[in-house]
Amino acid sequence: MNRGAGVKFSVVIPTRERSDTLAATLKTCVGQNYKNLEIIVSDNYSQDNTRGVVESFSDNRIRYTNTLKRVGMSQNWEHAFSLVTGDFVM
Repeated sequence: MNRGAGVKFSVVIPTRERSDTLAATLKTCVGQNYKNLEIIVSDNYSQDNTRGVVESFSDNRIRYTNTLKRVGMSQNWEHAFSLVTGDFVM
């Protein structure tokens, strides 16, 4: 655990074809007053504007990843969890 900078939280957001609601989700996450967090958006090969929504935030706490092919929901979660660097996952 990185005690010097405080506890780091990881927010995991698996998604597929939900760009319409993703912006509100990310707005809530980046609006938190706790700054030592990472936000991982795991895109399950969406064909909508998911990547564009993520990039529109220009926040270095947000990490975008794409599964590169459609996978099951549990595989998308596992993909996102494999990228977590925080002490706790939400």
